[in-house]
Amino acid sequence: MVVADSSTGPVMMNTAPTVAATVDVATGCSMSGATRVRLQATRVGCENPPPAPCTLPQVPQVVEGDGVDCPAAESSQTLRVEFSQTGRYHVEVVTLAGDEVISAVCWGEDGGVELLIDDERLQQRPTIDVEVLDGSACS
Repeated sequence: MVVADSSTGPVMMNTAPTVAATVDVATGCSMSGATRVRLQATRVGCENPPPAPCTLPQVPQVVEGDGVDCPAAESSQTLRVEFSQTGRYHVEVVTLAGDEVISAVCWGEDGGVELLIDDERLQQRPTIDVEVLDGSACS
């Protein structure tokens, strides 16, 4: 949703907590066989650590965000992913060859691998800026 603001122009209002990553998609698209670069988040834990009552599915839940088809028209692009459920997430920029992931790079908030989405963030719907961590996949 876009709301007009006379002092700064249009302001983007989130409908859910949203992660934003400024990604060099040209690097991902330069990989052999690359067809798409996408931002995604995988729910890897509950909002509160055990023994909190929480059940995770056997196969981790992946939330797909924005993606760019290769070849990319622009090198640097902001990709976003929205969250509708509390939990702890790994945020990754993945490069795909068709449906197959050929590269995954971990991104985080303030250097942390796990991004916490709690009830407060669900209610406030912030934009959370993340940065690339060490260049490897989240583990």
